[in-house]
Amino acid sequence: MTAITSSGSAIDVQTLVTQLMSLEKAPYNKLNNKITSTQSKISALGNLKSKLSTLQSAANALSTPEKVSKASFTVESSNSALVGVSVSGTPVAGTGSFSVDGLPAKQVLKSAIFSGSSADMGLSGVVRLELGSWAGAAFTAKASSAAVDIDLTGKSLDALVSEINASTASSSVLASVETDALGSRLVLTSKVAGASEAMKLSAVGVASSDTDNFTFDKVRAGMQEAAAAADYSYTLNGVVGTSKSATVSLSGITYTMKAVTTAPVSVTVSGNTSGLLEKLKSFVDGYNTLRSHINAVAPVGPETTGVLKGELGIVNIVYGLRKTLVSESGPVGLKQLTMLGIKFEKDGALSLDEDVAKSVIQDDYSKVQHLLAGASGTKGVMDLVYDKVADFLSSDGVLGSRTDGLTRLQASQKKKLAAMEARLPKIEATLYNKYSRLDAALSSMQVTMASLKSSLASISNSNSSN
Repeated sequence: MTAITSSGSAIDVQTLVTQLMSLEKAPYNKLNNKITSTQSKISALGNLKSKLSTLQSAANALSTPEKVSKASFTVESSNSALVGVSVSGTPVAGTGSFSVDGLPAKQVLKSAIFSGSSADMGLSGVVRLELGSWAGAAFTAKASSAAVDIDLTGKSLDALVSEINASTASSSVLASVETDALGSRLVLTSKVAGASEAMKLSAVGVASSDTDNFTFDKVRAGMQEAAAAADYSYTLNGVVGTSKSATVSLSGITYTMKAVTTAPVSVTVSGNTSGLLEKLKSFVDGYNTLRSHINAVAPVGPETTGVLKGELGIVNIVYGLRKTLVSESGPVGLKQLTMLGIKFEKDGALSLDEDVAKSVIQDDYSKVQHLLAGASGTKGVMDLVYDKVADFLSSDGVLGSRTDGLTRLQASQKKKLAAMEARLPKIEATLYNKYSRLDAALSSMQVTMASLKSSLASISNSNSSN
């Protein structure tokens, strides 16, 4: 606010109002400092959440047997352009072979030959088109695909094509006419490759020579199969198999079939102890970073300071994690992390003895996997840590509820601060007005007093002369 100056000399209004406003602003400044403190706590909790998330990610990387295996084994393909490989379970170290014998194929059916495509074929009867899969002479229709009845009566090949392509079967089957020197024929092609996308055409009612021209049911085959519906086919170590998908997981390895192989591709599985050790080290580092942060922001003891000091819920995070880490969650012979070389030091930090861990991993990998990731429906220590951190990070957990409480407090503080801030200019204006008027009154009194003194002095001088 612009200062109001006074021409009088009785009161220094500017200085007086400045001093009084300093007193008025004291509660405002105190509340503003509280808001800053609240924000510091919210920020510290945010950093704590980040470090908890880092620890959780490190635990998650070893929380299932598959994840432990991915860290513990490497698998290589001698020709990754034809067959890709990756660890998906617990493979056995060694070398095997995998070949892609065939890729998915679309079924193609062709009818008998007719003289032309536009003329009435002179046939009668109805055939039913179904989609599904064949197993020898047995057909299993797809539950998601409805059968379509096709009336041959008075139709030409062109008319049949139009009718089929306009029906509900058009999403899975394409009808067309093929014409060559011998004549014209109806061609039905599956739109999707795979053994489950095959077709069956059968007579509705009594079969006749007319409907025989357009049936395909492995018994009455009027239509010829130019190409059979097929899935991926492969051979793994001499054992033949098929797959609807390009990927197939077998014995702990996922194979990705990219192209037909002319010779088997070699697949080599080897142990990767260093890879598992790196995951364990990341977990230990994540825990120690979290612990150091909590010790800094929420220290314990009378001679310590920290933005979250006194927050017992924060301190209990370390205690809760420690209790989880020392629990017996592994199999007989490897029940605790200490037996894997992961232990607590005297100062509370976690350490990893890589030599011990390497020896245990090499001697009894299955028990290590059980300890870390569980087995037979039980949870391993890493899964337990993941769950414990998830509890801390949940909206109603110690961090979520505390952050929510501080956020609400800060909102209330800012609202009060805004109200104070709105009042201060009015208070300042009132003080300036009040003391300026007082200054003016005192100045006027000073002038009057001076005049009276002058008058009295004149009277005194006059009496002295007489």
